[in-house]
Amino acid sequence: MSELCFHCGEPLSKTVHYLPILGEERPLCCLGCYAVAQTIVENQLENYYLERSVISPTAPLPSELETLKGYDHPDTQQQFVHREQQLACADLSVAGVSCAACAWLIEKRLVQESAVKQASVNLSNHRLRLVWDDSQTPLSTLLNDLEKLGYKARPFRTDTHANLLKKESRQLLMRLGVAGLGSMQAMMYAGSLYVADDMSLDHRDFLRWVSLLITLPLFFYSAYPFYRSAWFSLKARTLNMDVSVTIALILTFVASIYNTVTSAPDVYYDSVTMFIFFLLAGRFLETQARRKASETANDLIPVL
Repeated sequence: MSELCFHCGEPLSKTVHYLPILGEERPLCCLGCYAVAQTIVENQLENYYLERSVISPTAPLPSELETLKGYDHPDTQQQFVHREQQLACADLSVAGVSCAACAWLIEKRLVQESAVKQASVNLSNHRLRLVWDDSQTPLSTLLNDLEKLGYKARPFRTDTHANLLKKESRQLLMRLGVAGLGSMQAMMYAGSLYVADDMSLDHRDFLRWVSLLITLPLFFYSAYPFYRSAWFSLKARTLNMDVSVTIALILTFVASIYNTVTSAPDVYYDSVTMFIFFLLAGRFLETQARRKASETANDLIPVL
């Protein structure tokens, strides 16, 4: 019989755990390796053991488990989990938080788990403080619960959090740029429609169709974060600020399309585009403020 753990390659302890893997009973050195190996088997990823190039405590897990199940591994948790009175404590960085309602939703969902004793979100840096009984519920389950709501939580690290904020800011800037260009064009055509009372119907309809084409990328690309947030909020049977924003955008845009097709008196493409632009501008400025606050806090850590 092998004297090494089948999963991590470390010497076996006095208490050996066995698990059927690849048709044979394999020895495992501890409950941590047993839990990870069992997860791999349950997800039908046993070929990992055939394809891995190295056997070590830090050997990479299958990609399907790497992001969530991997955080249950004791070696991984040593880097970001500490214990207080037999409870596990971790600071997580959460992506996708856009308002106080998002923080409330995250906290409410987590405390529904009996194992969670404390869950609090810092809105200034999107940092989640989590205290839970990991003997009842693994961390991967809690992370998966958040992903179902549309929020991606990962262990908080200064460099990782800074990169996350930069990525979020860059994406918002791209959407804001498209919204800015589109809204200016839509306002130009809207101004022509407002002041030219003697414009022919053909010219009026032409400007309306052009305004519709200009509004499309703003409606589907620039405003996407609002739709995504609203969708996950409704899936969780809650309401947040983006639900009302989404309803207003859809109703106004659909009404404008209907009036364009039927040659009705009024269209509101300029209102849709400007609304999207100002909302994104506010969200972008808020993201920049959070970045600066986070950088300032990180600079103060060595001093403290």
